[in-house]
Amino acid sequence: MNKRAFAWGRVAASDPEALARIVDRQERAPAQEEMSFDELVAQRSSELTSYQDAAYARRYLDIVARARAAERRVKPDSEDFARAVAIGAYRLMAYKDEYEVARLYAEPAFMASLNAQFSKAEKISLWLAPPLFTATDPKTGRPIKRKFGPWILKAMGGLAKFRRLRGTFADPFGYTHERRSERALAAEFLVDVTLLSEGLSVANHARAVALAELAQEVRGFGPVKEAAMKKYAESRASLQAAPVVHRHSDQLPAVRVA
Repeated sequence: MNKRAFAWGRVAASDPEALARIVDRQERAPAQEEMSFDELVAQRSSELTSYQDAAYARRYLDIVARARAAERRVKPDSEDFARAVAIGAYRLMAYKDEYEVARLYAEPAFMASLNAQFSKAEKISLWLAPPLFTATDPKTGRPIKRKFGPWILKAMGGLAKFRRLRGTFADPFGYTHERRSERALAAEFLVDVTLLSEGLSVANHARAVALAELAQEVRGFGPVKEAAMKKYAESRASLQAAPVVHRHSDQLPAVRVA
């Protein structure tokens, strides 16, 4: 794979147009920027159904529909707010916890990917940092990963079946600071979008879009994600405090979450 990467790099340097033609001919999943709004929402909804269940996906569809209806009311020629909500809500609702990691490893696509990349994989090991059993490296502040043998893949399949416990009182992982913060952030975002949709106007449309787009910057795991969430909170507060030029009763409602 390294040799192929160098070879393709040489092609990209010497004849980028030829490389573009080759890439265009390859079958690939379209990026979110290339999808229509309806395609994007349908794909994210399907993924959330696999992530949790149909009811969870319905919550996503409801908030996106609310944002789209509000935007059509005030700016029929735009879908910026609705699209930002569709992307942001999915990102925050589909946080990659223990159940999701297990589901992805248990999916047939994982082994198919390995078989496509390696001629023979006799023994597979995973390096993981289970939050309930992992110490923190004092030098880096990051969780210390441990090596798990092939048996862990079977365990992943079993754990994935319990994903409907996610967020309930019976969820053993749900009591960690990281998981509680992720759930709270997703809930806060849905409330924000609801209030923004109710008060959306031409005057505050751009700020509503900016607020919805902030969710796209929340990524990573552990301390990386914690830093991203802190930055999100600061940017959110700054945008909410920024003045808006109102016309008549175009007032952006204050967003407060207990």
